[in-house]
Amino acid sequence: MRKAAKKAGLKGIKLILEPEAAALYAIEQPLCLGKEFTAERFGPHTKYLVADIGGGTVDMCVHEILNKGKLRELFRATGCDAGGCSVNHEFLLLFKNIFGASTIDTFRQKYPHKYHEFETQIEQKKCSFEQKTKALTFIVPTEIIDVYKSQNEENETLENLISKLHLEDTVEFKRNGNRLHLSSSGVRKLFDSSVNSIIARMTAVLTDSKENIKFILLVGGYSQSDYLRSRIEEAFPDLKIIHVEDGRLAVVKGAVMAAKRPHFITERRSQFSYGFYLNAKFEEGVHPGRFKVHFEGEHWCKGVFKKMIGAGQVLTYGQQFSWESHETCKEPENKHLTLYTSLWRSPLKNPTYCLLEEDQCEEVGKITVAAPPEGWPDEMNYVRTLIVGETEFTLKLLIKETGKKLKCAMDFL
Repeated sequence: MRKAAKKAGLKGIKLILEPEAAALYAIEQPLCLGKEFTAERFGPHTKYLVADIGGGTVDMCVHEILNKGKLRELFRATGCDAGGCSVNHEFLLLFKNIFGASTIDTFRQKYPHKYHEFETQIEQKKCSFEQKTKALTFIVPTEIIDVYKSQNEENETLENLISKLHLEDTVEFKRNGNRLHLSSSGVRKLFDSSVNSIIARMTAVLTDSKENIKFILLVGGYSQSDYLRSRIEEAFPDLKIIHVEDGRLAVVKGAVMAAKRPHFITERRSQFSYGFYLNAKFEEGVHPGRFKVHFEGEHWCKGVFKKMIGAGQVLTYGQQFSWESHETCKEPENKHLTLYTSLWRSPLKNPTYCLLEEDQCEEVGKITVAAPPEGWPDEMNYVRTLIVGETEFTLKLLIKETGKKLKCAMDFL
């Protein structure tokens, strides 16, 4: 994203998490409980769960509002693929079940414009569905009927096919106008997987965050679904479910606001443990034998994880983590070796080795330093410093003997 923006001529690019952008917009708006908007706004020390429920993934964060509109991140959950598109997919699977996958695929290939209109109809019907809706009526494009007839050698009617599929209680086809009626119970089944996944994720976040949360803030396009909202309200009767006005654009508007309010997130919880790749003196019976290497006349254990930040640790903007180490470089063949400093991360709280599969480590940043023309000094002291930014780390390296300073940046969102 950064490279594309730079190539397009944009400067000063800043990344922001979608739930954070949505929250920044939402806390400035009148709140909506059910169908009623109020002039009330969240005050300082309010804790809430914000659920960004869009078409693809569903992302959730727990925030606390501080003074002057600043936010503290208390908990963050990774996204789950239960957004509105998954419901559209269920509708499409139903139509493939009725007309046949070959019919729908041929319709898509031969009539792409009509297929797009059909997808738009599915989206509109999905958004209009409410708890009180008795049935949804779809107008089946004539082209689907024509393709179905051309591929149906037995001339079986759609009515008979629906009966064979045991869908007659939820699906009814009317030849007059090519109308397909889906009963309320049938439509609910198409929503179930998505809605149940969202509610399960909310339940897990509310439990895992261990915070006293009174509000759930709903943003994103799919959050505008009346049926989804009502199901969430039923699942959490003791919490206030807040609907953000114009929630479909909350992320976009919040991102614009974030550009004018730098550092509005004052604290975050690290999603990973971060540490440096370290070669430590090898200890028999302690270090794995497969990591033993020989250097400067001694045995070393390569890839020890030197932890600087633990998973779940609270990080504040500008916070620094430093580690100073000493190395010997006396052998002539080592004087001109390239120096590497790398930062690694793991979802575990206490990983031990960067290269051990069980520790689930991955490299996220690296600084490469070429040897000076005269070669490295016999004794060297390094200072590695990790600096917390708003959405990224800055990694700095200082070689005391040469005065060489280098740095690189990497995202930690």
